[in-house]
Amino acid sequence: MNPKIEEYMKLPLEKIEEMIEENERILDKIWAEDDGNSYENYKNKCKPYHDELYCLTTAKTMILPREEIETRPMDELDKECMISIAEYAEMCKTGYVSNYDGHGVYATETETTFELYANPRAFYEGYIRKDFDYVCWYNK
Repeated sequence: MNPKIEEYMKLPLEKIEEMIEENERILDKIWAEDDGNSYENYKNKCKPYHDELYCLTTAKTMILPREEIETRPMDELDKECMISIAEYAEMCKTGYVSNYDGHGVYATETETTFELYANPRAFYEGYIRKDFDYVCWYNK
């Protein structure tokens, strides 16, 4: 388990959301001020904030109350992309899926969530919600 995520999971949801917004503001500022001359410099400036954002969003995903999670009925694409949690977790552990080749959201048999991301890195680290049975993985 990730100690930083564990600490963030103890915070109130509102505090985590404030921290996410602040982190995103900093990343936007870095983007706006970037001179475009060196991707390496840009990447290095952003890395600590991207790492922090991962920890914050993972903590939020884990503590967000079920009744506050927005869902919608599945469409045909969602059904085609649906994978069991167990299968998805195994795919994350083996590196078959990564954040670079798509994105996933938690789902039930009939609904998919809005922006409750099933981050492959979080699954790899063991941060998996137990109140969903599926992930819809949308490959690029």
